[in-house]
Amino acid sequence: MANFKDYYRRLGVSPTAGDLAIKAAFRRLARRHHPDVTLDKRSARRFPGILAAYEVLSDPERRRHYDCVDRDRKPAPNPGGPGWGEPGPAHAASASRSTCSA
Repeated sequence: MANFKDYYRRLGVSPTAGDLAIKAAFRRLARRHHPDVTLDKRSARRFPGILAAYEVLSDPERRRHYDCVDRDRKPAPNPGGPGWGEPGPAHAASASRSTCSA
């Protein structure tokens, strides 16, 4: 779980974001953090992660794989909270529409 990288969060978009929103977010962040543009070394070190996120999320097949396989590694938002362990109606509906193969 420690190796999970949330590419949506890294680009600042929601998991339901479309291709244009992902591209716009990448361009905005690239203008700010690209090593050829910024003089701040810490900011420039963020760019490879931003690029990796864009490469995965901009390719439909890689994004589908990331959504299906890698989301299982994401830590739970509120472990032990109310309803923990019981899938709600939203979860059941999304599971039935899933394009992931088990």
